[in-house]
Amino acid sequence: MAPRRRRRSVVVAPLSVLAVVVIAACGGAVDNSDLFKKGSGTTTSGGTPTATPTATSTPPSLPTASPPVPQPQPAPACDVSFATDVMQVFDQAGCSDASCHGASLNAPEIDPTSPALTYKTITSFTLSSGEAYVALGTTVPKASGMFCNFRGNCGVRMPLGGDKLTSKQLSIMDTWLACGAPFN
Repeated sequence: MAPRRRRRSVVVAPLSVLAVVVIAACGGAVDNSDLFKKGSGTTTSGGTPTATPTATSTPPSLPTASPPVPQPQPAPACDVSFATDVMQVFDQAGCSDASCHGASLNAPEIDPTSPALTYKTITSFTLSSGEAYVALGTTVPKASGMFCNFRGNCGVRMPLGGDKLTSKQLSIMDTWLACGAPFN
């Protein structure tokens, strides 16, 4: 004789209860105390009385997503240091010599012993045209007067009376300017 199958009762929750469970499970803590009120009593298949939820007249308020808060982006790392690399180019090119920009002879002053003073003077200096010698904060090297002076494209080619900067030296200066000319 084949074993008898037992029938099980399946309790199906109303759709509105399932929606609240899904919403709560999907990341929002939902206060559903105002969604349902106890209604007329019903019985389960076992005869135990239960309360049947009935919807109230006010619709539930679903949690709303807040727009993301913009986060400041970190400044890009600069592979060139003003204090070491740029100052070394100034020194190698003779810019800090007493006959050039050293010893306050010609503005802007370039002091090989003080990167802070040199940075202050070259970033506050403006050309006679009103253009900034070093345009701070821009990533466009051509925005700085220094860019074309080193190439001889404008004004007086620097270093005055000396050899042109090598391609490596120009690359150092261009990279530093493209980083926004930081004091690093």
